[in-house]
Amino acid sequence: MLIKFELENFRSFNSPKVFHAIQRNYKRFPEHIYKINDDLGLLKVSGIYGGNASGKTNLFKGLFFVKKLVEDPSFLTKMECSKLFYPFRLNAESQKRPSRFQIDFYINHTIYVYQIEVDYTTQNIIFESLKKVDENKGEIEIFLRNQYPGEETKITYLGRDTQLQTLNLLNDYYTKNSNSTVLSSDFLNDPDFENAKSWFIHKTQFLFPVYKFMDIAYILSLDPNYLKLANRIIKFSKTGIDKLKIDKIPINIYLGSENIDIINFIKRSLEKKLFHSFKDSNENECTAVKDQTDGAIYILKLNAIHLDQDGNEVEFDLDQESRGTVVLLNLLPALILSYGEGVNYFIDEINRSLHPILIREILAQYLHNDIEKAKGQLFFNSHEDFMIDETIIRQDEIWLMEKGKNGESDLFPLSDYKNVRYDLNLRKNYLDGKFGGVPFTKEPGKLSLNE
Repeated sequence: MLIKFELENFRSFNSPKVFHAIQRNYKRFPEHIYKINDDLGLLKVSGIYGGNASGKTNLFKGLFFVKKLVEDPSFLTKMECSKLFYPFRLNAESQKRPSRFQIDFYINHTIYVYQIEVDYTTQNIIFESLKKVDENKGEIEIFLRNQYPGEETKITYLGRDTQLQTLNLLNDYYTKNSNSTVLSSDFLNDPDFENAKSWFIHKTQFLFPVYKFMDIAYILSLDPNYLKLANRIIKFSKTGIDKLKIDKIPINIYLGSENIDIINFIKRSLEKKLFHSFKDSNENECTAVKDQTDGAIYILKLNAIHLDQDGNEVEFDLDQESRGTVVLLNLLPALILSYGEGVNYFIDEINRSLHPILIREILAQYLHNDIEKAKGQLFFNSHEDFMIDETIIRQDEIWLMEKGKNGESDLFPLSDYKNVRYDLNLRKNYLDGKFGGVPFTKEPGKLSLNE
């Protein structure tokens, strides 16, 4: 679970800014809290509100950037990275400073702190460290990496049974590969190292409006209860879909024997991962999986079932559904995996293509009915005020973001405000600008095009 995320000199963030999921002293909705120990409780849901271009997406992109660095050793050299990563551009000195990130997280009953600094000009990682927190001993360093311009990499590793030759190998490798993270490597066989790596790769997922899940069928097939939950949400949302159906088809039958090259490619892919998503010749989204019982490879295809005027079932491909329905389907993995698999989901512009009332009701159902059973976290941002409602959400679950006159994004929790009673009309006060986080003209209705 995410504890804290700090970033500095990244996109619209210049000075250090901190976002956290730490419980504050509020008694309402105790089921929203995951207790780590007597002193630390983590929120399972948090929402960030602010006007357009305030920096809400950039906050999520900061953590997404670190995730990509851990997932892919060559990410800093790719075109995708150049579109994602750049320092604060409205200050000349910021162009010369590294971008800095710190993530505190909890996995397998252990708290870890990961820090990294990246120089934009050279595309090098100049600092990286991983620590774990011991209740008795405090912070224990797992590894420390320093690389200053023009110098060799210096790596200190305090892991188990480390041989001198391993350290020499690490230092030599990262001197030559200064744009790769140590955490992305396969050099070290250490439980703490693997825990941290797994959190970024497997337990942290993002849903941006431009992205589209192609593995919904696989996720829904993991547990019969997941499909039931999905159908409950679909039915509640009044999309016109009666239920979702997963077809399981042998790969040779689905693709045909003439596509043996594609079949072999998918088989090789499944040797390294649990599923392989692709589009067939008709542009239908499919997922290939290997059956754990017989080892055979099947295609999972998700279809939408509608009822005709006589009550008969009619099957639709997902690309025949409305944009709003597709957006809702893409939201399902976040709701399901944060609930059942302990995944932390970050949903950007959660209100995109879905009516705010619908999103509010879906999240309200999630919060009130299932949150006490949830194993992961759900983070979202929006410029809509639909979830600023003291009847369904805690005050410490609300964050506000705005952009100052200098173009720098600022972020602060509602819990920073003193004496905000639970029965105060939070939504009205937010819209009135009492807390910040909303765009205002000088005077409403007084905008002049001649100014």
